Amino acid sequence: MPNQSDPTQHETIGRVVDGSLTRGMEIKLESSISIEDINNGTYVVIQGKHNRFVAMVTDLTLGTSDQNLKFNLPDMSDPLIQEIVKGSLTYNSLSVRPGKVLPAVRGDHSDTTEARTIPEFFSPVFRASQNDMESIFGKEDENNFFIGHPLDMDTKICVDP
Repeated sequence: MPNQSDPTQHETIGRVVDGSLTRGMEIKLESSISIEDINNGTYVVIQGKHNRFVAMVTDLTLGTSDQNLKFNLPDMSDPLIQEIVKGSLTYNSLSVRPGKVLPAVRGDHSDTTEARTIPEFFSPVFRASQNDMESIFGKEDENNFFIGHPLDMDTKICVDP
């Protein structure tokens, strides 16, 4: 479950709809999320049935459920038609590559492990939080030093020298 005290984890940005361990996962974005608000290289967390997977966005895709739409464009000047087309005939998706599995219980500081399995269909996807990133890269302290921020994120990346 998402951490209720972490506002970045409240909003489901998408759901797992396809993928494999070697190819990565396809995430269908929720219609309320603009694809323009997600950048390549951003980290996300997939909440599986038994595991939480941290994944990096590797591609962004526009799709349609009706291939004829590409050749017969509807009148997009009407806001109602825009909403109907956006909600039923077109979709946005992300390709992500799971890299790490986080501890099953938040706050458990046990080591993360490499992803050797994948989440189930329709598992919810959230933006990665500072806590998620600290689980992977560590927290800035006397043993870990800050080296920068991931693309499009305010979270800190730290390394153990």
